[in-house]
Amino acid sequence: MSPEARLDAGTLARLDRLTDGVPYTHPPVCHLLYRLVRGIDRPRVVEVSCAYGKATAYLAAAAAERHGSVRAMDLVEHRWQDRTARQVVADADPTGCCQIDLGVDARWWLLDLLAESPDQWIDLAYLDATHTVEVDAFLASTLWRHIRPGGLLIVDDLDWVPRTHGDPATEYSRPDRSHVRALFDYLAELDDVAESLEWGRDRVGWSWGFVRKAGGTEASLAEMIAAAAPAKPRRSWRDVLRALRSRKRPR
Repeated sequence: MSPEARLDAGTLARLDRLTDGVPYTHPPVCHLLYRLVRGIDRPRVVEVSCAYGKATAYLAAAAAERHGSVRAMDLVEHRWQDRTARQVVADADPTGCCQIDLGVDARWWLLDLLAESPDQWIDLAYLDATHTVEVDAFLASTLWRHIRPGGLLIVDDLDWVPRTHGDPATEYSRPDRSHVRALFDYLAELDDVAESLEWGRDRVGWSWGFVRKAGGTEASLAEMIAAAAPAKPRRSWRDVLRALRSRKRPR
């Protein structure tokens, strides 16, 4: 293992301990986000809907190591064991490179943020937003416009369907269709897209969408994700038999 790989492994183990039990993001997804940001020089990251701050902690730690920054928000000030997202992230990012705004509307927050910086400057945007097409369509299209050439837009919840996962008390215009997947499919066909792919179903049983803007010099998405989230090695039949025998040994 290279010194850099050992450093990453040590950091990820520390972040796993700090965020153990914090909802909602799966550790393999957090590791992938960390490594993607870690591969960017002076990364500028935007996260819409940070919830309890689990994924944010990994984004912030990676950005801090690469002298970058993270801007994150959520409509609600969620608490897990009496800790807000700010407190979760503060443990992971002592440099303070991550600014979190809580109790704000994502649309106004994004408009204010982009009014400050109107160019194409976002290296990675992570969208895990509202589960309504009216809000998410605005957020996705607006974020995309300000992602720099070669930058990434990552959307969570491709598999989210209102009838199955939504609030029973809420009326949805298309309860049997995932609006997040529809948005992902729309973005993937834009003229300034270099490539897109889905990831996660085989690893954690849930799908994320990745869209990369044209014009960068980065490796392909498949290569980037393969390097950042290597597949678990398959066990041989000898390993399986050895494991079964070890379980049967008398104590």
